[in-house]
Amino acid sequence: MNAAIIIAVLCYVAMTATANTTNATVPANTTVPTTTTAPTTTAAPTTTAAPTTTAAPTTTAAPTTTTTGTTTTTAAPCVDDANNCLQLAAYCTSAAYKPVMLTRCQKTCGVCNCADSANNCAQLSHLCSDPTYAYTMITRCMKTCNLCAGGTCADSANNCASLSYLCNDPTFKPTMQSRCKKTCGFC
Repeated sequence: MNAAIIIAVLCYVAMTATANTTNATVPANTTVPTTTTAPTTTAAPTTTAAPTTTAAPTTTAAPTTTTTGTTTTTAAPCVDDANNCLQLAAYCTSAAYKPVMLTRCQKTCGVCNCADSANNCAQLSHLCSDPTYAYTMITRCMKTCNLCAGGTCADSANNCASLSYLCNDPTFKPTMQSRCKKTCGFC
């Protein structure tokens, strides 16, 4: 026999067998067992709620007291606005977190009474941006140089002190002005 005929016969037999089993009827007294499988279930993913944070109690400034001829102002109490300042005290000097810490944790960071310790800071204010006098101005003229809490002067890089010699280098000055403005005195 020819191979093509054998293949055709085998295909016909296979199709006929499939058709016969599909159209087969079950006698009335025969029970066809049915098997069912339970649907596969998967556990719902576990979710964890974000930790809740609580704001510190709201504080109000002390009132201004007026007497005849003189006005006396009572300073606002030195407080932390966040509840976890003591745990975060190490971040008071971190370049990345200092702006937030000096605003929210003033008491812990010790900047409540930000003041100049030198008498002539106003006359020396032009030195706030001079890298040669940066350390002196930061430590002695903090208020004049706008380095108190709430000021926007801060370094965004961690290695500004070691790179301070580049503050006025024409090649690096733009980068230093943006990343090391406090160290370089560009505020």
